[in-house]
Amino acid sequence: MGRHKEDSRNYQYNSQHQRYGFSRYFPEFFKFFVSVELSLIFGLLPYLEFLSIEYNTFDILPISISFVTINNMKYKLHGFKIFVASACIFLFFSCSQSTGPILERAFTKEYQDEQAQYMQILENEDLPAQTRFGVINQMSKNMLAVKDYTSLIVFLTDWVEAHPDDEYNAYWLLMIAHAYLENDADPMAQYYFERILINYEDLIVEGTSVHYRCLKHLIKLCDTPATRIKYFNQLIARFPNEVSTTELYIRMALEYEKEGDWKQALKCFQLFLDQDDAATIQITDIPNAYMM
Repeated sequence: MGRHKEDSRNYQYNSQHQRYGFSRYFPEFFKFFVSVELSLIFGLLPYLEFLSIEYNTFDILPISISFVTINNMKYKLHGFKIFVASACIFLFFSCSQSTGPILERAFTKEYQDEQAQYMQILENEDLPAQTRFGVINQMSKNMLAVKDYTSLIVFLTDWVEAHPDDEYNAYWLLMIAHAYLENDADPMAQYYFERILINYEDLIVEGTSVHYRCLKHLIKLCDTPATRIKYFNQLIARFPNEVSTTELYIRMALEYEKEGDWKQALKCFQLFLDQDDAATIQITDIPNAYMM
């Protein structure tokens, strides 16, 4: 009886976009199929330009969803965009088994009342920027705490879309990327990290640079030596006091070796040797780096 009650709760879907809990019934290949199909369908829509049809592109999710407008008619379908976003996210996460169901606390009246109160506060258009940040941040952390990643992504995607001038949008996108990481959706997380670096100025939140966090994640997520070298260089140039330049020089030397660029590899290795701690530094996956 208790198991039946638990399963029933997993099927609930309230106004906070709580996801359905039937993920275990879908095999992994369907999750991959959904991602590929959505990318193909929505990714190809912008190329309808050859039909002489005017279109607007709205950037939500790691794909461009284009809404065709004919005869210069501009349709501002904000609600429909969020519906599509919700559907796409729901399809992806409902097929994922990586993080398990939403925690029980998300279904309690106490939790839902707290989130509703925060949402009511946000309706005040005269809310000071710092207060607004605190409310959104707390709401988002609450969703993370109960593993309600679908609600988090829909909520923050909607907010960034509706408030393009919010000075904290880079941080909200960072939280979206984190939610994707928690669900092993690395390509989607990578998209958001790169989007932040390209489109948003750096921001210090809770004592840490948003761009710094993005670069640290991207080095782990990217799959080519050239891309890793690019991010290593950015870390050294922009955050020399936050990283071990000694370690990054030897890592760049190894990446250049993979690229077959021996000249740059030797240059980076020499930079490594020139560092004061080169002979004593301990790097977990590069033992005896000084003796290479």
